[in-house]
Amino acid sequence: IRELPEGCWSFEDQLDDDSHSPGPVPLKVTLSIRHRPKPHMVFDFTGSSPQRIGAVNVVYEALFATVAYVLKATIDPELWSNAAFERVVQIVVPEGSVLNPRPPAAVGGRGTTCQRLADLLLGAMAQVAPERVCACGHGTTSINIHGHDPSRRRPFICIDGIGGGMGGREGHDGMDAVQIHTNNIPNLPVEILESEYPLRVERFELVPDSGGAGRFRGGLGTRKDFRMLADIGYIAHADRHEFAPWPLLGGKEGRMGMHLRNPGRPDEKRLPSKGGPFDFKAGEVLRCQSAGAGGYGDPAQRDPQSLAIDLADGKITEKAARESYPRDLVEEALRRAEIL
Repeated sequence: IRELPEGCWSFEDQLDDDSHSPGPVPLKVTLSIRHRPKPHMVFDFTGSSPQRIGAVNVVYEALFATVAYVLKATIDPELWSNAAFERVVQIVVPEGSVLNPRPPAAVGGRGTTCQRLADLLLGAMAQVAPERVCACGHGTTSINIHGHDPSRRRPFICIDGIGGGMGGREGHDGMDAVQIHTNNIPNLPVEILESEYPLRVERFELVPDSGGAGRFRGGLGTRKDFRMLADIGYIAHADRHEFAPWPLLGGKEGRMGMHLRNPGRPDEKRLPSKGGPFDFKAGEVLRCQSAGAGGYGDPAQRDPQSLAIDLADGKITEKAARESYPRDLVEEALRRAEIL
């Protein structure tokens, strides 16, 4: 902590909603760093939303764990996790807020809020030490498909976590189609999913142009289409459908995620990032698309070879490249992409 500058910095972010009440769920933190009487940090969450009806409220222990994660990731990834942490870090959070609710508050969806908390804290740390921080990532896209399986004659619940973009950071592009921050959800292989549930995965791919432009590009989101082979229910557990993942140091925003019923059909309908259950009939399609991530640094400084590889791999289209990068850089990248 002594290596960081003294001062006070604030950052604000928000969840799309709480699945029950319309409008965003504001989150705010003020970070203070002091070197005397001993090095310490204070995270003050005053100004965050009051506790909500929806299950996005966070218990204090989860708040503390998310703060610890961000500090370990930015200050020293090899830092031991022990009680000494509590002697140098102070958390101020008003009782009755979404981050410290009074019982009996609904807290089952707190994982989504913890992901947004990680973004919030990284946004504050980016003002202190941007070289240690990645731009904003995709957050959460977790789905719950459930019902009765007529062919196997049993009830089922399929919970699948869909990876998205990791933010660009100093020296590296963001990774594509990964879980980030407080999520630790494994990929559910299509072959296993289809052998266990009345579902068919018709599309599972990266989303071109979803990563924000920058000297170091944001990671790409993913698109997964489920065709229902039985009548089912679906519960959404995601975010970043209303507010784009933010960039750092002159980069561009990542593309937002979305949930669609029957994409490409006349009855196509956009579904919210949270809530349900939504009823699907056999034969209908659910598209879950995670967000990309923000870019890091001035796009004009991107290495033309890196842009050429993205063009050759289809991670960025020529149209998007021309909209996000200088003309001479794009022309050079296109020339190199032809050789690749």
